[in-house]
Amino acid sequence: MGIFKSYDIRGIFGSEITVDLAGKIGVALGRHFRGFAEHRGKSELHLVVGRDMRPSAAECAPALIDGLRANGIRVTDIGMVTTPCLYYAVGRLGADGGVMCTASHNPAQYIGFKVCRERAVPIGYDAGLKDVEAILGTPPLPGAVGGLTTLDLDESYLEFLAGM
Repeated sequence: MGIFKSYDIRGIFGSEITVDLAGKIGVALGRHFRGFAEHRGKSELHLVVGRDMRPSAAECAPALIDGLRANGIRVTDIGMVTTPCLYYAVGRLGADGGVMCTASHNPAQYIGFKVCRERAVPIGYDAGLKDVEAILGTPPLPGAVGGLTTLDLDESYLEFLAGM
């Protein structure tokens, strides 16, 4: 497909990655996390989602979240943050993983998703994104829609940084 890279999912917004595709990526990530959790005997899942300042991130993040929730995954939306803040949130909240809607250092026309599991361990192509790519386009698992909360971690994260 071309958007699944060694360390993330990324492409040009509007042509390679659309809002609709962001939702499908959310569904596929949700199915992946579900399978991973069931293998460990865990039924309830909690993921954290953050986004950078790109206008496309503000458009794609809600679709991504909807896709995750369609698999019964509880999502905490931490809004516009840095990628290190997302990693902090995953650890602080004891989440099963997280997704950052960003294209990192790439030009503004790009958008993408950095994915991590618990303790902010990155998920690259060989560690799971290959599996997500293989199930992209499959429907969500049947069941209840996961909950959604929003959380502002700015103050907590700054205190964490100041204490380093």
